[in-house]
Amino acid sequence: MRMVLARINVTSRKLREKKKSIVEVLRNISRKHRGLALYTYILNYYEHFRDGCDLKHLHSVYCRITGRRVHPNTVRNQLKLLANNGLIEYKNGKWYPRVLDIEVAVSTLDYKRSKAGQRGALKSLRVTIYGSISSSELSIPGSLKYYIRQVISKSRKLINEGKRYVALDLLIHTLLPLRENAVLWLWKDNEFIYYEPKTGKFHSVKFPALAEFLKNLGFKEGLMVQHIYGHEEASRIIHNLFAKGHLSWVWSRSIFYGLKKLSLAQEGNYYVVELEYKDGVICLVLKDIYGNIINIYTILWSNNNNRPAPLNDKDKFKSIVIGKQHVKESNEESYFSK
Repeated sequence: MRMVLARINVTSRKLREKKKSIVEVLRNISRKHRGLALYTYILNYYEHFRDGCDLKHLHSVYCRITGRRVHPNTVRNQLKLLANNGLIEYKNGKWYPRVLDIEVAVSTLDYKRSKAGQRGALKSLRVTIYGSISSSELSIPGSLKYYIRQVISKSRKLINEGKRYVALDLLIHTLLPLRENAVLWLWKDNEFIYYEPKTGKFHSVKFPALAEFLKNLGFKEGLMVQHIYGHEEASRIIHNLFAKGHLSWVWSRSIFYGLKKLSLAQEGNYYVVELEYKDGVICLVLKDIYGNIINIYTILWSNNNNRPAPLNDKDKFKSIVIGKQHVKESNEESYFSK
């Protein structure tokens, strides 16, 4: 009897030590990104038990990770961000991993913007574009039609002059939500997939009208990264067109958000992309969220010193494509009020 009790005590101690070691690992991860720690637990739980975790379960785990009692809404917010990033999904009252590749998950999350990495930092002021006009009152900016006409007219003129890459770069930095150094990687049907160096993430957006216009200009679907060759001249055009100094790029992106409010553009789909540069060839493998290959795209790229981001400083890159322009949807309203 004593031997049985001894074995039970040893087994219980080992289980406690294993549980403790898992919590320690998650705590170490949470120091860089708490959302990643939560995702890691959900993924691990699924791999072991083929089941999801409900909120009560995850709230208990989260409190152990942080070492303090937190409100369930804190966990809900973390789960919502993970879901917006396409990493988890909610089914039948439980949270399941949507992406089973931890490498993709790590590349998706924004560490610079995580609360764990931001404590003590001042919040940056958002740019006021439309003054006191609230987003609920705004249907379309008064100058929107003017700027759209200017962009379309200028792009047609550039095409006629043989400056196709300049025209393309101008169009995507005004009619799509790309920041100044962002790269449009893929045009597929009515959908556009682009990379934002500021966040280190890929995003997608559906814009049928733009797809039709590009076809009318003679562009074809597929990899679109050649537009970076026309970026320098397109940048000058944008500054001359908007004449807002360092705010010109913010104004250029506001065209897209004005069009989106009119339902001309919509959120895109979630994908996984794998990029590789080898022997003067750029390859993009597009997969669905479960890892099934949809298509493989290649393009010759001999200029090794001017590769499109994120391949500008690496030969391989793998990431999820987020079907939203902002993971924190409240950020989008900053283009209309603040």
